[in-house]
Amino acid sequence: MLEKFNASEAWKQLLSAAMERPNVLMGVPTVYSKLIEEYDKAYALKGPSTAEFIRETCISKMRFVC
Repeated sequence: MLEKFNASEAWKQLLSAAMERPNVLMGVPTVYSKLIEEYDKAYALKGPSTAEFIRETCISKMRFVC
């Protein structure tokens, strides 16, 4: 759990193999908006293999997103 929301840190935790990843993500619309903005800034232009890795990681680890 993050003490204060930071989209970059949230993505690091969601995608990290080194730490236990969260499997539940709850947030208000602003949280999801910030996650999308960070994705566009940090990951979107890195190519289809990065997008596929993120997609598969989130599918395999996240059991509930609300």
